[in-house]
Amino acid sequence: MALALLLTAQDAGDLRSNEITVIGRKLKDWRGHADFKKGRASCRTRKSTGDAAIDRIGCESTVQCFTAMRPRFDASQDKALVADERKRRLDALNQELGQCFADKREAMIAALADARATQGN
Repeated sequence: MALALLLTAQDAGDLRSNEITVIGRKLKDWRGHADFKKGRASCRTRKSTGDAAIDRIGCESTVQCFTAMRPRFDASQDKALVADERKRRLDALNQELGQCFADKREAMIAALADARATQGN
């Protein structure tokens, strides 16, 4: 009985690990477009992964990160700043945005993989 439980736990871990890999690969192909209208961020999938849950990860992470950084992006475009300073700020923000996407997507991928691994048992 204990061996069966151990094997089931290993299978769940393997399923989760495989799901993380598959989701991550599919998400690399996802393309979307974020926009701000009336102060709210929105996202539209332009190139789907073929999996609505994975597409949702792409859009949700995009909206969350853009919403959090929007005030700083707007401030970086201040014409009172010299062009070099605007560029420096924008470059730094783009790096932070990339890290935000990676962090949000990693957490969302793990949550989806957990849900799918649990459903697989």
